[in-house]
Amino acid sequence: MTFESEDDLRRWLHGHGIDTSTWVKSVRDLWKEYVNGETVFDDDPPARATSVVRVLIRHGGRVLFEVGQEFDGGERRTRNALPSEKMKPGETVGQAALRCVREELGVAVGEEAARPDETPTVKVESSPSYPGLPTRYTFYECEVDVPGLPDGPFPTREEGDAVRLHHWEWRPENTVRKDLDHR
Repeated sequence: MTFESEDDLRRWLHGHGIDTSTWVKSVRDLWKEYVNGETVFDDDPPARATSVVRVLIRHGGRVLFEVGQEFDGGERRTRNALPSEKMKPGETVGQAALRCVREELGVAVGEEAARPDETPTVKVESSPSYPGLPTRYTFYECEVDVPGLPDGPFPTREEGDAVRLHHWEWRPENTVRKDLDHR
């Protein structure tokens, strides 16, 4: 499925009965994902497909979790998830994980810091950002060593994204083992 413009995408969504008025992100945000190659679409049935790398960052027996997000329009969303990033075309799992750390945490680390797992897990579910649009997620995992992060909860700002602030906290690894085992 290909689109020539944001309006073309909007018409396709509405033509398939997908209500975009309840979305946390906008059709423009989805268009940017499409243009950047982070998202593709299936027409029958209508669905979005994206590959995502989840990043595992450990520190002293704890794991970093994104607990919430604030958007430009003031909306807030609870996340309770590992740091993650949609992969771009031609990008390896390790490269996407390092980009995630750089963009979302503001920290640049070298390739040697990443230990990717190339085994994917596939899930089809409604997107929290685009409710009502079925999404096929192909998830990958990558552990990354990130020195120098604060010991307590902290926010980060991401420029050029619909998410204005990310809120992070460390959780004991043994209390989140269930979440980590079901990634």
